[in-house]
Amino acid sequence: MIPFYAMLRHLLVFYGVRMTELTVEAVKNKLAGLNLPDLDILLKPEQMRIQVKDNQIELNITLPIPFKPFESSIITTLVRHCKAHWPHDVNIRLSMRVGRYAVQPGCQSKLGVKNIIAVMSGKGGVGKSTIATLLARALHDCGAKVGLADADIYGPSIPSLFDTTGTKPKIDSKRLYPIEVGGIATVSMGHLVEEQSPMIWRGPMATGALQQLLFQTQWHDLDYLFVDMPPGTGDIQLTLA
Repeated sequence: MIPFYAMLRHLLVFYGVRMTELTVEAVKNKLAGLNLPDLDILLKPEQMRIQVKDNQIELNITLPIPFKPFESSIITTLVRHCKAHWPHDVNIRLSMRVGRYAVQPGCQSKLGVKNIIAVMSGKGGVGKSTIATLLARALHDCGAKVGLADADIYGPSIPSLFDTTGTKPKIDSKRLYPIEVGGIATVSMGHLVEEQSPMIWRGPMATGALQQLLFQTQWHDLDYLFVDMPPGTGDIQLTLA
């Protein structure tokens, strides 16, 4: 009895279709450099763990950016690419490991956060808080661990946008625990003071408040921390930089 895959290979060869020998190295070579169009990234050899057994291809692929909404189309692309070279079953498991993107040489984050993204503008009232909130929600929906710090000391609006006005965060042994809303960790000066309290702070007081919000918060190993900045280019912006 001729095995099915052996018979299929003979037929393909008979009709002039050459099949690549099924080995781990061959699969890696065929997939390396493959463009994943939904993410616009090229697949790298170090992102793949491959097993070939019993005429099956097992792919474990770790991607460096969030991909959840595109998971099925990514798997379809990979299966189609493998089937173009081998008539075998393909099982694929995708996982994510977000990398750290260094901006300034020598800078190291002390926050337990992989990447910090500041949303800022020189003018107030242009939608910084709305944009920061939508970006945080989008990346969370893509599968990333996300936090949002409200650095607008004078006019915090994140509590209003997340409907957490009046909610007090847990504070334990000088550590501040963020308020989680829909899977997003949020912290704001608006959670720590009364809503109608005026913030008459200058220089060191304002920057000290920012440092407390950032460095005394238990962020729990976030992939991305968005910082909603106040308008302008003053003490808060320079301190964050």
